[in-house]
Amino acid sequence: MRLRFFFTILTAILLTANAHGALTTNRWAALGGGKWEDGANWDHGVPSIIYSLHVLAPNGGLGANATIDEATVTNNVNTGCMTVSNVTVVGGFGAGGASSSLALNNVNNPAGNTTMTILNTFTISSKGSLSITNSTLKVLSLLSDDGFVQINTSGTLTNGSAFVGNTGVGQLVVADGLWQVRSLLTIGRTGGQGTVRVMGGLADINQMILGSGTGTAGAIWVTGGELDTIGVLGSTYPTQVIGNQGVGQVTVSNGIWRAGFIWLGGNVGGGGTLSFAGGTSTFAQLETGVFTNSNGTVWLTGGQLSVTDFVNIAKSSDAQVTVSNGTWVGHNVTLSAGTNTSNGASIGTSGTLTIAGGTTTISGFLDVAPGKLATGTVWLTGGQLSATPTTVGDSGIGSLTVSNGTWLGGLVNVGLQSNSVGTLTIAGGVTSLGQFQIGGDGVGRMTVMNGAVSAAGACVGCGNGPGGQLTVIGGQMIVTN
Repeated sequence: MRLRFFFTILTAILLTANAHGALTTNRWAALGGGKWEDGANWDHGVPSIIYSLHVLAPNGGLGANATIDEATVTNNVNTGCMTVSNVTVVGGFGAGGASSSLALNNVNNPAGNTTMTILNTFTISSKGSLSITNSTLKVLSLLSDDGFVQINTSGTLTNGSAFVGNTGVGQLVVADGLWQVRSLLTIGRTGGQGTVRVMGGLADINQMILGSGTGTAGAIWVTGGELDTIGVLGSTYPTQVIGNQGVGQVTVSNGIWRAGFIWLGGNVGGGGTLSFAGGTSTFAQLETGVFTNSNGTVWLTGGQLSVTDFVNIAKSSDAQVTVSNGTWVGHNVTLSAGTNTSNGASIGTSGTLTIAGGTTTISGFLDVAPGKLATGTVWLTGGQLSATPTTVGDSGIGSLTVSNGTWLGGLVNVGLQSNSVGTLTIAGGVTSLGQFQIGGDGVGRMTVMNGAVSAAGACVGCGNGPGGQLTVIGGQMIVTN
């Protein structure tokens, strides 16, 4: 009986000790740099799963710089030092505060299990940094980056969710290797500012939000490599939001960007900008000005943009798309759709599509101002626009002006539905159409002032509306039928 009682007391003591151990924070104690697995560098000894948190912070005014390499892998066999619960890397406060860093270097060289694993949260605060070279780091829950992260040659960083610019200023660079976010990436979250640069390798993101909250900013720069935000193959495309309630921006100057469903200006007060100066970008769907009092802007100055399903410009708020160079290939394009409130009232939007150069090919339809109170404007001042069929003033107020460049169209309706107003102005360039109908159930006007117009057929005042008007005061117009 006494022996059983002794073992019971001993077991309780051990369980209590382990419980307290699991709540212990293991802090960097070295003055400056050192090896991760060296227990002398920590105030509670070798890193282990028994500690709830490992903190890399400056000690004695010197930076806390820990290194994980081949020797760490060897030590891990006996100590399990490469699997921990939570890690925080934080620099010193103030302008003169020292920086802190965690560097994974050539961890993949030894045979066996060479993955560094953080079971819960990895937090990188101001003046903290992480670098990964020829190594693999898995963060099973959350990566929060208000410092600096760089993935180098043969480096792999995998995490559940990620905040870049959570409450401060965060940067993450994919120079090579692989960065994989299995759940949600937020760039610029709670008053923070975040920047992601894809220079090489692959960034594979399931779902992302840039500029999440009011006063936040999130940016992605693709200068090489590949950004893949198409989501899990075989599933419904997740929505990628650029400028939710803050400011979001994605710029592609080289490399590849593949995406599923993009929202540009995703919530009230949000503003999103897409800039394409090079490379190849392919989307399934793109909507700009998604919510009222948001805005979305697209600039195509080079490279190629392909949208395989539909583009909705100025869905519920004002938005602009400008093509000055490069190639835009789309399927169905709607300009100024407007929206309806819960009580059925219409909200007007104003959208502008400007084509000043390059090549724009719309293989499905181009619908200008389908919303009842919407205003849609298309300017062709250079380059080439190929679109068939085209509606100018579907249910709202629409206009299309050609002053230079080439417009190749099929069937064109101007002022299609009742209460609509459509205006088509040819002031220069070359226009070649299939058949145009001026004035359906709405008001339609076409004016030829300069340039050359040819069409297979024409109908003026074709519907039940007030009628249509065709005015030729200059240029050349040929209608074969």
